[in-house]
Amino acid sequence: MRVLITGSNGMLGSAILDYAVCRQFEVKILTRDVFNFDNRQDLQKSIHDFSPDAVIHCAANTNVEL
Repeated sequence: MRVLITGSNGMLGSAILDYAVCRQFEVKILTRDVFNFDNRQDLQKSIHDFSPDAVIHCAANTNVEL
């Protein structure tokens, strides 16, 4: 199974990443450190190029005051 996970640096994303790796899924991660989630075209291209069976979106803005 091919899985794309966003926000794999956070608590939820890292737990899902660990689970996917243990199940020997083929995993691609997108984190804020290396990917601009505001760029819709880049996001669509990344999803299209990897062609995942599932996208698990865990990325979030934790600064609610922002």
